[in-house]
Amino acid sequence: MRLSAGVPLPTVAANTDTSKKYIQEHYFPYRAYESTEILMKSRPEYQMRLCSTSE
Repeated sequence: MRLSAGVPLPTVAANTDTSKKYIQEHYFPYRAYESTEILMKSRPEYQMRLCSTSE
C-alpha cells in the first residue's frame, strides 16, 4: 500500500479517485499493528529484549 511507503493520504485519495474518509475507514485499522510496532521500539523493555535475543 502506498501509505506504507510514505505517500501522503491526499495524494493516494486523489490518484485512486476516492475520499480520504473512505481510505481512513477501510485501511487505517490495518495500520494499527505498524503503529504498535513503531511505538514499542522506543520502549526500553523492548530494546532490552532485542539485545538479549541477539546473544
